Amino acid sequence: MKTKWMKAIGAGLVLAGLGFAAGCGEDAQTDSALAVYPATSTVYADGATVFLTVYDPDENVYEADVAAHAKASLDSDVDQTNTVASQILLPLEWSVANPAMGRIMAVGGYSAVYESYGPRGQNYVAVRDQAGREGIAAIEQRWHEGDPEEEGTSTDDEE
Repeated sequence: MKTKWMKAIGAGLVLAGLGFAAGCGEDAQTDSALAVYPATSTVYADGATVFLTVYDPDENVYEADVAAHAKASLDSDVDQTNTVASQILLPLEWSVANPAMGRIMAVGGYSAVYESYGPRGQNYVAVRDQAGREGIAAIEQRWHEGDPEEEGTSTDDEE
């Protein structure tokens, strides 16, 4: 009788261990992260804006089948679930690394609008949901297209 209990407990521990190991796979790497689309952007003028949207990277929202999913939801009378918002707890908290370069000028739901103040350089936009998950996007600010820094050349190289 004691041996049967030991085997049952051992089997239960093995199954629990397998379940735990399965939960620590690829999804576990992003369970504490959010993704921001677009992850990088380039703006060229004072007052230029970038529309940012947060999504759960585990949901594969921005893959090739999104167009098919959108068409299916348009053709259907049944409400489709919003995969962008499936695991994100609102309200979101948005911030910028360098407020002298730009600001978050509007927020709503899963999106925000970043506005450039014009200085050249790189700024980062961070977002956090109510569960503490975070995401980040990079905004590259240039004076104009073909800016020498962007092309990898300087004015000295062009002479």
